[in-house]
Amino acid sequence: MNQPVVAWPKAGLAQSSPTIGTFRERDGALEWSGRQETVRIEPWGPDAVRVRARLGGPVLEGLPGALLDAPPARDGTVGIGDGGARMTVGTLTVEATAEGLLRFLRTDDRTELLAEERAHFRWPGSRLYTAVGNGHHRLEQRFAA
Repeated sequence: MNQPVVAWPKAGLAQSSPTIGTFRERDGALEWSGRQETVRIEPWGPDAVRVRARLGGPVLEGLPGALLDAPPARDGTVGIGDGGARMTVGTLTVEATAEGLLRFLRTDDRTELLAEERAHFRWPGSRLYTAVGNGHHRLEQRFAA
């Protein structure tokens, strides 16, 4: 089931660029769009998710990736609310902020397993895309230790 886009408040005047994005549920996956970036979180087997990101448009299907072929279908639960969204697949919960930062938690006790972090307090997100030619980008990802 596809849900309508949920828009978050516009960025304040003190911010150098709008960092607040929008969430939607699309075909059982959670998508965040903002800063010309799209992040898609989808169930990928029991207690697992697949996260894909793209600069400049929607995430494209059918491209080669690091994961094996899709596992048997697994339902995830998507919740979109004030200031963020969440996807739960079995014992794994992924939370996304309105700014597109992701946290991976144990569903039962909410223990943090992995969390993105900004490279610098002024940097708008944890993902840095660097153009390498022919429309391709190199992606740098930062996580809290």
